[in-house]
Parts: sequence; structure tokens; C-alpha cells
Amino acid sequence: MIKQGNIQEALIELNRAKYINSNDPKIYKNLIGAYTHLDDMQKLIDTYLTLSHLTPNDYYVYYNLGNAYASVKEMAESNQIVG
Repeated sequence: MIKQGNIQEALIELNRAKYINSNDPKIYKNLIGAYTHLDDMQKLIDTYLTLSHLTPNDYYVYYNLGNAYASVKEMAESNQIVG
């Protein structure tokens, strides 16, 4: 299992890499992994949106983006029911 501190350190390095080369899809794919692990849905969606512009023919990006939107919708609906 990845430790929380390691993810935070990875995010720092990945954001540095993104600053240096903002057009490298591999950086965004790694950011997606970190945001998924942290369950940070807004940053996850934002990163998928950026990646979709960099790799417009990658249907996995759109598929996963749709799943992320669906997860946010499900969370919002369950909060309304519970809360």
C-alpha cells in the first residue's frame, strides 16, 4: 500500500514536472493515479480534462472521465438521501 506522505511527495514532484513540461501526458496519467488514491475527485476530473486535450484520440481518458463524473453524481445523490 502507498503511504499518504509518499503520495504528497509524488504530487510535489509531478507538479514540478508539469511546470517544466506541461504537454507530457505521462505526467498527467501519474497525477491521475495520485488523485485517485487520495479520492480527490475535483482534481481528478480537472486532470482528466487536461489529459483529454493532450490525447484527444484516447478513448480511455473519456471513459474514465465519465466514470469520475458519475462517481461525483452518485456521492452527491447519496449525501442528499442521508443528509
